[in-house]
Amino acid sequence: PRYYLIDFGQVRRYDPADGVLRGADKMAPEHCNLEAPTERDLFLTDIFYLENMPREHFSDVRLDFLRLLVEDMIKESPSERP
Repeated sequence: PRYYLIDFGQVRRYDPADGVLRGADKMAPEHCNLEAPTERDLFLTDIFYLENMPREHFSDVRLDFLRLLVEDMIKESPSERP
């Protein structure tokens, strides 16, 4: 079986003519830099965003055993994420 985790919590519809939106404290680092290349591996971006889920939704549960994985998931460089 396959499982799909989908987060529509920050989804908005914008007019493409408005240009690229930047900023937000939860934005993956590779999307914050205006000088960054436009082609990105979106799977690695999803890995970064997936880290937010346990922190936001399971803060009352002890997830210490995931600490090392979470640290890898939020690496600045997408190529260093699992």
